[in-house]
Amino acid sequence: MWRSAYCHQQACNTLLRQTHLEVRLPDIRHDPAVVDLLLTLVHAAATSSNMALLPGCPITTGPNILQALNSMPATSTLQISSGLSASVKRLSASTEAPLSWTCTSYRGFPTFATGVLKIPSMPGAHQFVLANTFPDKQKGFAAHGTQKLSRVVFHSTSLDRVYAILCEVLKICDGQGIYTAKDPSMSLGYSRPPGLGWPASNYKNARVLLGCELSGAHSTPAEMLGIHVVTDLSMLMVRYVFLIPAGFSCPIRAHVEPAMEIAFASLRLGPV
Repeated sequence: MWRSAYCHQQACNTLLRQTHLEVRLPDIRHDPAVVDLLLTLVHAAATSSNMALLPGCPITTGPNILQALNSMPATSTLQISSGLSASVKRLSASTEAPLSWTCTSYRGFPTFATGVLKIPSMPGAHQFVLANTFPDKQKGFAAHGTQKLSRVVFHSTSLDRVYAILCEVLKICDGQGIYTAKDPSMSLGYSRPPGLGWPASNYKNARVLLGCELSGAHSTPAEMLGIHVVTDLSMLMVRYVFLIPAGFSCPIRAHVEPAMEIAFASLRLGPV
C-alpha cells in the first residue's frame, strides 16, 4: 500500500491539492481510522489556540477550525458514502478545506497497525504505525545504518502537539535534547491528560505515547536511569502513535520491545 504525497517543492504540493477529492482523501476509503486520528490531532491543536502547531492550515483561527470539524460526521460514515466527493462537498467549503489539508499535509504513510506491525502486549491501546515519513527525514535516518544498531525508545507529549510532530518531526525546545525512555511506563507517566476531543472521533479522552526507533550508539549519564537524551534528531524516527485510553495497564519493556524490534526491521525492508 502507498498513499499520495508530495516532495519538498511547493509546486508539487499545489498540484496535489488541485486533484480530485478521491485522490486527496484515499484514506477515508481505505483506512478511515487514520483520518479519525489525524482529525483528532488537528482538533486538539486547534483547541489549544496555538496555531503554530498547525503550520499551513487554510483556516487560521482555532475556533473556526473547531466549528468546521465539529460539523463533520464520523469518518466511518464518509467511508461508506456512494460518492465521496459529493459527500464532502455537501459539508460546506469551510469543512472541505481543513479536511483536505489534514489528509495531505503529513507526507508520510500512517496506517492502523495490523499483522506483524501490531504490538500484542499493547491490546488496550489504539495502535498506528508510521510506515515511512517524508523523504528528507527518511533519507537522513537511513544514513545512520539503523539495521546495524537501533533500539526501541518511547516519548510522551500532549495530544495537541502530535500533528506538528508528524509534519515537522520532533523538535528540541529546551536546548538539552529530546528526552526518551527505554520503558513505556516511564514515558507515559509524563503524558498530559487529554481534552474533550473531536466529538465524532473513536479516540476521545486518550493520552498519547510515541514509540520511536533510535539509531546509533548513545552513552550519557541519564542512560543509567533508562533515559536517552537525543541531540541529533536525524537519529530518531517516530514509528508508532499509541493512543492510550483511561485505565490502561502499561506493559513492561521486556514484553513490548521484541515485537517492536521485529516491526522496525519489517519497515526497513520496505512496504509490509
